[in-house]
Amino acid sequence: DSFDVAIMNPPFTVNYKRHHQFDDEVKTALQDRESELVPKSVVDRSGNSGAFVALADKHVDEDKGLLGFVLPAASVNGPSGFQIRKRLAERFHIKYLVASYDPDRIYFSGNTDIGEILVIASRKPVFGEPPPTQAVKLIWNPETSTSAVATADYILRGTADEHDRALTESIPFSDIKRGDWRALQFVDKVLYHAAADLCREWGATVGDQFEVKGVGRVVRKFGERMKDEVPGAAPVLWEHDANHCNKLSVSADSWVLPKTGQEAAFNRMSRRVHRMKLPDRLSLTSSCVTAVLTDEPSLGSAWQNVVPTSSGTHGASDMEKVAVTILNSTLGKLAILVGRNNRKPSYPTFSIKAQRSIPLPSIAEMTAEQVQTLVDVFDEVALIERKPFPEAHTCEVQIRIDEVVCDVLGFDLERCEDLRNRLAREPMISNKPYRRRTLPPRVQRQPDMIG
Repeated sequence: DSFDVAIMNPPFTVNYKRHHQFDDEVKTALQDRESELVPKSVVDRSGNSGAFVALADKHVDEDKGLLGFVLPAASVNGPSGFQIRKRLAERFHIKYLVASYDPDRIYFSGNTDIGEILVIASRKPVFGEPPPTQAVKLIWNPETSTSAVATADYILRGTADEHDRALTESIPFSDIKRGDWRALQFVDKVLYHAAADLCREWGATVGDQFEVKGVGRVVRKFGERMKDEVPGAAPVLWEHDANHCNKLSVSADSWVLPKTGQEAAFNRMSRRVHRMKLPDRLSLTSSCVTAVLTDEPSLGSAWQNVVPTSSGTHGASDMEKVAVTILNSTLGKLAILVGRNNRKPSYPTFSIKAQRSIPLPSIAEMTAEQVQTLVDVFDEVALIERKPFPEAHTCEVQIRIDEVVCDVLGFDLERCEDLRNRLAREPMISNKPYRRRTLPPRVQRQPDMIG
């Protein structure tokens, strides 16, 4: 049958939680059957929301069909949602992407606590490219049908911004065609466009220059955490909050021993100790750093170890210090956050693929003087406590790092200051409703406080 409109709120349940009432044989058979019903390219075996999108595509009218549905916010940028984004671009004109940035209501469903987006799509025009997609960023997510209708009316009239209900932004079809919905990663479009510029201008990534060792989840799977050192235990940086990781240089805070029966796997893992680490998750309302160096080689729990693939002419230690310094600048934060998994906006996770894809200027192409300047500022501030992200715009260490990174990379310092202030207002960081007209105070570094 063909329908003019399909409206749905499909389940997003990951596969290991679905069909749990059945044994493994039945679960596998059910998942295989789902793959037969819809294109395999759309069905991600980690979840099943793509299957419903494909089924809806089959049943809405080929000429005038309309589609409205909810997706998990992780679909905006996560690899599991890529095929869904691509199929929608091939088969539909995505008219609206609606995301909530209300800290109290990041979802649209009534029985979830994960971030969600609304997708409104119509069949693509027969000739020519579809018009741009409207990204609607809800500042206030209505709780009743009456207020939702009023908000929708403001959006359609183009006055949602005036009433502090939502911000809107056009996403060109060229981005939608590539499956690029990253404009939804920030409320403030200035931040997104700055991050997109960095991705293009820097030209290289973490993965081009470093090997990301996937040890974080392995540590938790095979290791037993110990607070004190005991024979045979490996050091590990376990925590990532402001009490433990508030400097660029930190110490391991725990030790791990192998779980019973996991000795062989643990021994292989324990040989992968290194100093530089990237987070596999961040609490944006309380974390202070986006990359660290441990004073001694160690494992990581909420961290993945990172190792230079080639030290080149600069040396491995200097490469690590340069990378950690840049990634902790405001520019580095933007580069990291634009690629985050947005399942919970204030507590994003980062897959190994996302960590490898983080934009990072080519260190090998830097002059010896540029590298030394960044190494020097790392040594200057590495042991000074930093403020959490919501206060970073007033943090002397942050301001000092930004000054040096902007100077080395040729980035306008006033623009960086503006980005730093704008980032502090993002609800995922401030945990407060976004107010476009309220700027954080401008803070100038006091020369006698650092260095």
